[in-house]
Amino acid sequence: KTTARDDACATPASASPGTAGRRMCGMPLQSTRRHNRAKAYIADMTWAMDFAADNRMRMLMATASLLGFDAGDIEEILRRETSSNLSHNHALALPRGRVLHRKGAIPAERGQMGVIPANQRDGVWVAKGLGNAEFLASASHGAGRKMARSQAAKKGDVHDLKKLMKGITCRIDRDVLDEAPWAYKRIDDVLAAQEGVLVEIIDHFSPIVVLKGGN
Repeated sequence: KTTARDDACATPASASPGTAGRRMCGMPLQSTRRHNRAKAYIADMTWAMDFAADNRMRMLMATASLLGFDAGDIEEILRRETSSNLSHNHALALPRGRVLHRKGAIPAERGQMGVIPANQRDGVWVAKGLGNAEFLASASHGAGRKMARSQAAKKGDVHDLKKLMKGITCRIDRDVLDEAPWAYKRIDDVLAAQEGVLVEIIDHFSPIVVLKGGN
């Protein structure tokens, strides 16, 4: 068994993304390349990634329309180098028959823009990749959970969530307690572990409105 780092560190993330931190793996494809299950996995994963990309585009179009932008404006925005449209769950084939798997990580090639969200209260940090080959030119896609959904749902109640989300228009009920800010790691610690190593932090956006399922 080998690791992704053995064969993939020098591979540009823009062509073949990798994983960040301990969530990285590389496996030989020689014995599975023609395997029906491998082909089915790739087909299903590609379909899911296309579906997710279409959803992101639809959300962007709807939001931009509310802000007064038209289709031409949106196309111009997407052509800018500062735009970011990334997946954080995927596996890609690399040269020499290897697979690079990102799970909860985004590409962070040198100069590549990305976002690192904290939770629904603390907002989103805009980052620029540093192309760190040791970490496969990748960065975390967010703060990451520090407890299971079931545990988070029991840690606080609706009243606690309402206090935490004061000043932000959002859904407040028992069904979203598992997504409360207390369910996630401290974003300051997560950013500190990456800044200057994986990414350069560029900006921060605080939420005004948060839309969750059922809104």
